[in-house]
Amino acid sequence: MKRIGSQLLRPRPILQTLIALFIIDGVDNAVGLVIGLLILAWVLTNAVDRARRLSRDAFYETYADARELQQLEGQLPGVTPLLSAGDARYAEQVIGGELPGERAGELALYTYEIHRGEDKPPSLHRFTVVLHSLPGVGKRVSELYCEPRAGAALTDSVRSRLRALERLELESVAFDRRFEIHYDGDAVWLKRVFAPSFIVWLAGHAPRNFAFELSGDHLCAYVTGHLKSEPQLDVLSATTAAVADRLATEAV
Repeated sequence: MKRIGSQLLRPRPILQTLIALFIIDGVDNAVGLVIGLLILAWVLTNAVDRARRLSRDAFYETYADARELQQLEGQLPGVTPLLSAGDARYAEQVIGGELPGERAGELALYTYEIHRGEDKPPSLHRFTVVLHSLPGVGKRVSELYCEPRAGAALTDSVRSRLRALERLELESVAFDRRFEIHYDGDAVWLKRVFAPSFIVWLAGHAPRNFAFELSGDHLCAYVTGHLKSEPQLDVLSATTAAVADRLATEAV
């Protein structure tokens, strides 16, 4: 908290405040007062926004340190449809290492933008994602999508792609209520992956709006929104690790 406070007290905001005071003192009282209050409001708003960003940065730094993970620079590779979606995309708070669930991977806050014209702000689509590399799985199934029936955040290109893929039918009412699976690959192998015990576990324990997609040897699991609590991040990572373990085990 001391570090956050010290970063807020920087010369630029202080200088802006002094300018506001100068305007109030040197211009007609009424006009100067209005201008000064507007500038002060702008300064305070920026200070609050900065405090929020610093607080969020501190949270993810603490989260990574407590689990002996590394905060990484750079963006996520566009190796799955979600990670290449939109007109622009970026990742924040990328954390790598052995994630909860004891599998090496990356956890990140991910956003893609849809541009709607020069006179409109972009539409923002936010996710918390976990990535794992699964060598050899792509030989069994080149594409795999497990999407929630409610709250799915599919792009138009993915919706179009799903219509061209096979749908995997599973004999579980509970699973069928939550998820829908489409694939391109070995259906017999996928039936082994989605064994009854795995289906029951996934239907009963996966986080709300949990989904995953596999492109070749790359697994990306996600939930909508940027998660802001340690238990939520741990559960997402552990659930994704369980899916990755299941796919990797059957690929051997």
